[in-house]
Amino acid sequence: MQSNLTHLIRASLIFSGLVFAVPFGSYAQTTGPMAAGLAELNPSAGSVAWSNEENVLSDPTTEATVSVPAGETSQYIVIRDIDFGIPESAVVNGISISVNRSKSAGNIKDEEVRLILDGVILGDNKASGDGWPTSGEVATYGSSEDSWGVELTGADVNSDAFGFVMRVFNDAGGGPAREAKISVITVEVEYTVPLPIALLSFDAVLSDARKVQLDWSTATEINNEFFTIERSRNGATFEEVGRIPGAGNSNTQRAYTYTDDAPLQGTSYYRLKQTDFSGEYEIFDMVAVEYANTPGGSCVLKVMPNPCVSRCSVNLSECKENEQSEIRVEMMDAAGNRVFSNVPYRETDGSFTFDVDVNNNLKPGIYIISGRSSNESYSEKIIAK
Repeated sequence: MQSNLTHLIRASLIFSGLVFAVPFGSYAQTTGPMAAGLAELNPSAGSVAWSNEENVLSDPTTEATVSVPAGETSQYIVIRDIDFGIPESAVVNGISISVNRSKSAGNIKDEEVRLILDGVILGDNKASGDGWPTSGEVATYGSSEDSWGVELTGADVNSDAFGFVMRVFNDAGGGPAREAKISVITVEVEYTVPLPIALLSFDAVLSDARKVQLDWSTATEINNEFFTIERSRNGATFEEVGRIPGAGNSNTQRAYTYTDDAPLQGTSYYRLKQTDFSGEYEIFDMVAVEYANTPGGSCVLKVMPNPCVSRCSVNLSECKENEQSEIRVEMMDAAGNRVFSNVPYRETDGSFTFDVDVNNNLKPGIYIISGRSSNESYSEKIIAK
């Protein structure tokens, strides 16, 4: 089982106003506009400092500029404090940075475009080496599948110390200094969110002691506070029957067990719900357990064939005792609504048989048929198609 869930997520930061859009599977969230982050200078490389670097954080019509002499490079301009707000455990798959860039004249090129974290310039250099245009044009560095040669988490990109740096180069053999200009900048991050647990198995078995034993195992657990065992008569409405503590964080396989000492008669449905320390939870697929006989009933209730395509037979037989009490048979849909009720004639051995016409009586779905008398109780699931 996969332990990661990849969301098709794009977190966009526009420095003239923050737009942060995160579709988590089936829904989207948008926050913005928000205040921009931080633009600053880093003189550790290059010879010429940028001017008005704060302009990239406000009005998109204003620009940060640097006048670079022929054959020289600028110092770094640093853009950071992006604060995406994505899950801290997320794994960053790709980063793309778009810059609106232009020049006054000459042959200005980007010399270096890298990431920065905690003051350390890191990752692959994404400088294209292409000449900049004289009118504003957006250039994109990296992509949604490009990690820039580094392994980053959600906690990294959420940090105010995360961002990127840029230097430019005047690729001319002589002549006057040329001006480079940048304005609107966007950063996009695609990431994968690890699931709270990687569930390997979940099984429910009726034991000889007429108890239901539930067993499950996990490959990994992240921030897992507890498991809830839930039970249902109809597969639609569930109740909590037990709770087992989780392992918190674990990278080794773990096994769990829970016993339902008082299972429901007939068909029961069990499912597992996992809750992490933040209160978020995940619900896994349900499993069914048949508990046909009860201490007060010696017969066996069957539906044949099942699934029921057009017509099926409801049969009570194999009675080990002289069961002759009047028995009422009812059929309930998944929502708990009664769709059929009958008091069938019982043979001398306690058995009965009658037909259910799916074509005339039932819509496709799951139904529970039960039979009860003063001292008997039986139940069986019908799947109508």
